[in-house]
Amino acid sequence: PGRVYTPEAAMPDEMSRLHRALHIQRVVIVTPSVYGTDNSCSIYGMKARGKDARGVAVIDDKTTERDLDALVKAGFKGIRLNLHTVGTHDPSVAAKQFQNAAKRVQSRNWHVQLNTSLSVVAALKNEFAASPVPIVFDHFCNADTKHIFVRNRLTLSNLRFPQDSSSSSTVVCGTMTIISGFLRNTSRAIIS
Repeated sequence: PGRVYTPEAAMPDEMSRLHRALHIQRVVIVTPSVYGTDNSCSIYGMKARGKDARGVAVIDDKTTERDLDALVKAGFKGIRLNLHTVGTHDPSVAAKQFQNAAKRVQSRNWHVQLNTSLSVVAALKNEFAASPVPIVFDHFCNADTKHIFVRNRLTLSNLRFPQDSSSSSTVVCGTMTIISGFLRNTSRAIIS
């Protein structure tokens, strides 16, 4: 209920064939937003992939410390906040959710992966620069690709984080999802 899209079925053997064809050994499997906090699909894929797979889970306030411990044992290394998917564009709401998430994972040395917008990142850049945990901004912060190279637009290339940050935060902008259509078509050609 309430899902934005329904993904095509994709089995671990298809993933493995694609990765072999692309010479990719290690993978990070991120729980897609359509599954909510049900990480079983990612766990299934990680188990099928073996020791070369790690995961990024989706959790909520009902996720217990015991649940997090089980995710650690399964090979998860971070959590994902789907702010953009659920329509959270208010920086103050995003800040609270990020701070709560960072507190939950800091002792586990995990990262927080954010699906958010450039405007939220710009509004919270000082908070993100001071983050106690590494941050990954996925989907290239949902940047409008028509405006990536347009002068005076807010883009990843002109978003500057404070240089004097004493934080150990790592900021990574982007994931392969921006070319997922290309990869999906390429994988079909390679696998067939």
